[in-house]
Amino acid sequence: MEQTISQGNRPKAPPELLAVQRIAWWTDGRWRIPFTRIRLGLDGLLGLIPVIGDALSLLPALRILWLAKRIGAPFGILLLMLKNLGLDFLFGLVPVIGDIIDIGYRANSKNATLLTQWWMQQQGAKIRQFTQQQLTELQIGDD
Repeated sequence: MEQTISQGNRPKAPPELLAVQRIAWWTDGRWRIPFTRIRLGLDGLLGLIPVIGDALSLLPALRILWLAKRIGAPFGILLLMLKNLGLDFLFGLVPVIGDIIDIGYRANSKNATLLTQWWMQQQGAKIRQFTQQQLTELQIGDD
């Protein structure tokens, strides 16, 4: 017997969080280097252009920070995200070796993970309540 799950009170991630995850994917892990497990994105490619590339890669990183503030991330999370962003920028300023470190550091992905974990923690009670409700509905439907 096929069960349907009500959509009404289903917890959903805010569009800002989904945008942060999309930006992180594009900037840090969009492409895989052939014959390796290494992934890179626009941040790694832009970083190859001295100074200008590093400055340009700040734009999506700052957008992530702005979106995090917009969904209500606390000051402590924003500070950690800013630290990741700053380290990423500083690594990128070092020619060649800094670019390699920058590709591996993946600051935007770190920031997306921080924000996602914070949001999940904030929504934990709602998610558990929704899950319990769905399990109850499935058990009632089986009778």
